[in-house]
Amino acid sequence: MSTSEPLSGPARITTGPAWALAGLLIAVVVGLVALGAWSATGGPAFRLDDAYIVLNNAAAIVGGDASFPEVRPLHGSTSLLHTLAVFLLGLAMPPDAALFWLAWGAVLAQALAALFLARELQLSLAFGLGLAALTATAGDLIRVQVNGLETGWMVAAILWVLALAATRPTRPSVAILAGCLPFIRPELAILSIVLLAHGLWHIRSRSDRRAAMAFAGTFLAVTGALCLLQYWLAGTFLPVTGDAKKYFFETSVMPWDERAALSGTTLMRFAFFAGGPLLLALLVPKGTLARLAVAFALVATLALAVMHTAILPQNWMRYLYFVLPVAVFSLAMLRASDAPGSRRATMLILVAGLAFNIAASVPRLGDHLGVLAAKRSTLEQTSDWINRNLEPETPLLIHDIGYVSWATSQRLFDIVGLRSPEAVPINRALRYQRGAEGQADALEAMIDVSGSCTLLVSDGWNSIANFTGSLRGRGWSVLPHPAGHPPGHQVYLLEHIDRRTCNGRD
Repeated sequence: MSTSEPLSGPARITTGPAWALAGLLIAVVVGLVALGAWSATGGPAFRLDDAYIVLNNAAAIVGGDASFPEVRPLHGSTSLLHTLAVFLLGLAMPPDAALFWLAWGAVLAQALAALFLARELQLSLAFGLGLAALTATAGDLIRVQVNGLETGWMVAAILWVLALAATRPTRPSVAILAGCLPFIRPELAILSIVLLAHGLWHIRSRSDRRAAMAFAGTFLAVTGALCLLQYWLAGTFLPVTGDAKKYFFETSVMPWDERAALSGTTLMRFAFFAGGPLLLALLVPKGTLARLAVAFALVATLALAVMHTAILPQNWMRYLYFVLPVAVFSLAMLRASDAPGSRRATMLILVAGLAFNIAASVPRLGDHLGVLAAKRSTLEQTSDWINRNLEPETPLLIHDIGYVSWATSQRLFDIVGLRSPEAVPINRALRYQRGAEGQADALEAMIDVSGSCTLLVSDGWNSIANFTGSLRGRGWSVLPHPAGHPPGHQVYLLEHIDRRTCNGRD
């Protein structure tokens, strides 16, 4: 099969009402499932506190940020385009509702991309519907795909751009979407370059200099415009979230054998609990574009495994979800090829993948939705506690900044560094270079920089990182707040007689 010309094969109906009705059916099903999720949780709810960072930053575009008044609105946002989409949709509805419907819209976009891909490759409508169902159910739906972050739209964007490029790699829409990819997730810049080179290679075979200039010019214009917008809204041409998370969660002192073991375990867990049989399609890519896409997935996975070993397993391995649309694309390309046994192999992968996805998600769906509602209730009560018991202008040292920054006007200092850039060099010099031994020094430096003598951490993170224990080990008085702890969190007053700040004499 050649990828330089539109695919040929047995004549099938690829336009007309049947495919449109299939798309409408998919939209209805996804909409009903989304309404069911809304009803089960009593409104918009998200598993990760980071989702509320998106809401806070989107609101800061116009209204500013009382919690972090010194930084640009989108400083600490990973995805420029996702945050802007939340802001724009939030003009028409409550912001959390906008984030909810945008998250489920990504699931719909994924399914429609799979259906479009099947039509472009002249596959049967039945296989296209199966491919759409496989795509929409792949991975962890509630905790990852609709987590309120850019994950779902990353999956959708990858599949759409590959589907568009499958038969016409020089379409203007390919150049536009390829230029947008790094502003959905930064690591997708690798795929952007691959698609640009692939399109130019096809144009070169026609010796059409004008077409090459138009394709490259469109790509560069989109990328350049978004770079400028990113700088205007965030103060940097590229997101800083990668560095902030790396220097907080990673450590350079982790031995390479431990790093390799952790990465290997994470990749196996992703294969067995998220990817399933669908990942088998990565083993037999057919066509140049499929091979390039699989190469991108492998390179990006290896880069993350080496550079972000400790981050990779977090949040149910969401950082690896770019692999899923590549696997869907490879499966469709294998189906469209005339390779021996391809029809039987693709049908087996499709059926097994659907069975795996349903078995992995449906039995736990109720529990996952219940956790969402409980998480939102905990965050709401914590924010109410802050509004009742803390002075808004008194800085609060905090680990999970999302909901608190969105729902209160409390001055905050983010110890991870997503919204407090002063924390990043501190974590780089102390936590990253020295590991757990540098944590107390890092916290002391942040206390001095922020002037904060109050610490708020979640029960879970304090049990993992032992923030309070490390401070007590350095002679700090770490006392529970007189008003008690809010649900799921711990609030402490910090005092040290020998420190410049929090010495009881300020």
